[in-house]
Amino acid sequence: MVHIKLLSLTFLVSALNISYADSKCPGQYNHKTWTNGCYGEYKYDEGNTYKGQCQTGEPHGKGSSLMPNGDGYEGNWSKGLPNGNGNYVSDNGKTKYTGSFLNGKPHGKGTMINQKGSVYQGQFANGDPVGNGSYKRIVKKSESISSMRYGSGASKSKFMKGRWNNGEFVID
Repeated sequence: MVHIKLLSLTFLVSALNISYADSKCPGQYNHKTWTNGCYGEYKYDEGNTYKGQCQTGEPHGKGSSLMPNGDGYEGNWSKGLPNGNGNYVSDNGKTKYTGSFLNGKPHGKGTMINQKGSVYQGQFANGDPVGNGSYKRIVKKSESISSMRYGSGASKSKFMKGRWNNGEFVID
């Protein structure tokens, strides 16, 4: 739980205090003129905000974005989308992903923590977990995980190693 709170705090502090040595982009309200990695701050019509480096009028380089629903991303951008390493927080801080992105989706090595506190570390492709990884799942004793079954009562966590197969985690 401390890890989750620390990740949320780290993201929010960096998103709010992001600053760069790059020159400020010209034309505060005309982001289409922003070029060559200049630093800009922009609020889109939908309410999304972006602070960071820009090229050809869109996020490119290091930056952060915050949406009206509380979702946010801080990290590397390319051609307007999260690309490279970054941190994503959604559901008002309940779900977090730290790792590699490609075209705006988790892709490559990363760690995802869901709203129940379960943690998956491993590979992602196009936003979905794939291949080998480890999974620490918070379960109720009455809940079944593959062939494991627990009696009724309070919840506890189980650490499992395995792989993703057709959208389901299979224990090795």
